[in-house]
Amino acid sequence: MKQKNRSQAFFDVATAADKWAVACPRGAEILELNCAILGTDAGGCTIKFDSLQGSTRGDGDIGVLTIPASNLIGQTIQEIPASVKRVAAGGAVVIQVTVENVTNLLVCVEVVWRDLGESDANTTAVTAG
Repeated sequence: MKQKNRSQAFFDVATAADKWAVACPRGAEILELNCAILGTDAGGCTIKFDSLQGSTRGDGDIGVLTIPASNLIGQTIQEIPASVKRVAAGGAVVIQVTVENVTNLLVCVEVVWRDLGESDANTTAVTAG
């Protein structure tokens, strides 16, 4: 069984924008999405996880986490996809805040994924050395 990888980033959710991306050079199977709330939120927000494959970008197709308009400081919101979510080799997962109504709320977002490994599609330029 392949090893799980974890990619984490800290950012403020006070503005709607792309905040971070996880590169998937060999492709990835997304196992879970987590968001730890590191401050007192008042208003809530939505964080979308979009696949980016070439010039095609999904819209929350990997997952969506909603931080409710209540005080959840120190808690973690988690989503485990019900079906397999894959990103092709060379793709990425883009994390964006789409709905915001908070002031200076810091979160730690984590994407847990499994590397799909090498395939013929991403080794065509490899030569024996």
